[in-house]
Amino acid sequence: MAKIGSINKRIMASASLIAVARDALHTEGLETLGRVNLNKGIAEVKDTFKDASFAKDIEAILRAELTFVNQELFNNTAPIVTKSLEAAKTGLTDALNSYNILVGTKSYPDAEQTHPTTPKYRYQNLPKDAFHIACNSHTARLNNTLKSTELSSKMRSLYEQRVKNMKTAKELYIELQRKILGINKKKDRDFER
Repeated sequence: MAKIGSINKRIMASASLIAVARDALHTEGLETLGRVNLNKGIAEVKDTFKDASFAKDIEAILRAELTFVNQELFNNTAPIVTKSLEAAKTGLTDALNSYNILVGTKSYPDAEQTHPTTPKYRYQNLPKDAFHIACNSHTARLNNTLKSTELSSKMRSLYEQRVKNMKTAKELYIELQRKILGINKKKDRDFER
């Protein structure tokens, strides 16, 4: 938990620096300082996201993303962006809850039985729970932002790292689901044929 706390503090500090830098960009005489601080904040937050991914810690990845989304919400004024960020916040919170149930209780195998077995509701023979839905939605949201022509190369790199983190989190989650449900890859491949 100390690692997660450290990551969250770094994300908050970097996101705050980005917000202040954005304000400075629009203030006469502070544009250069704003540009320098914006680049510094983006680099710092990207490094923090990389650290979370490198640790292969699902909770750290989710909390880092949730912290950054909360900071974006705090600093945002556009209603359409706020709606998207609120959806991201809700989804990431749901994903964190799913993760905590998966690793924190013995009831996940029983809960898995409540998910339909049709392919629409399964992913690699595993239940598409709130974690899968949140990862898919948030990854789509990030990829949509990456389509913007207004992103600087540094911001684009940050969003690409965030997409990688969501992919890593999902891969790790699938491994945990397989382990807890006793589904190995060979057995799963046989099922899909």
